Amino acid sequence: MRAQTFALALTAAAIASAPALAQQKDDGLIPGDFAVTALLGTDYVFRGISQTDGGPTAQVTVDYSLMFSDNFGFYLGAFGSNVDFDDGDEANFELDVYGGLKGSIMGFSAQAGLIGYLYPGASVGGTAYDYYEFAGKVGRDFGMFAASVGVNYSPDYFFETGTGFYLSADVSVPLPFLPFD
Repeated sequence: MRAQTFALALTAAAIASAPALAQQKDDGLIPGDFAVTALLGTDYVFRGISQTDGGPTAQVTVDYSLMFSDNFGFYLGAFGSNVDFDDGDEANFELDVYGGLKGSIMGFSAQAGLIGYLYPGASVGGTAYDYYEFAGKVGRDFGMFAASVGVNYSPDYFFETGTGFYLSADVSVPLPFLPFD
């Protein structure tokens, strides 16, 4: 319950501070791009598995990126959410921290980074839930659509279950005839 209260408070703070942060960016006080997003949802599903035992979620994400040139830069961020693994309240909050490098060359975009998945205070029999992943992604915008492929690798996945790989592929198609900006 404490984590849910914390997540809701963090969400409210992010919503309240977003106009101020946007103003700072417009004034040029912070180089790069800075974004805060908040979400209230009906379930937190990660890689096809509910992280909230089918219950509601409150989430906040903070992202920062800075490009050193048109083709190369870095990114940092944090994500927080309530969780419920139906584990006797061992884990009730997830904090993900991530960072990496991104760039583009010859029409391809690429990024490589590290993600830490942290569950403060959660452990069973001395085994912590925390783990990290190396992440890489390559993509290309073909005009009519954009496509990317990625791989995440963890040498010691969630709850020390061994190595883990996650492969992903994305395709996005712009719909310019819709009146949304």
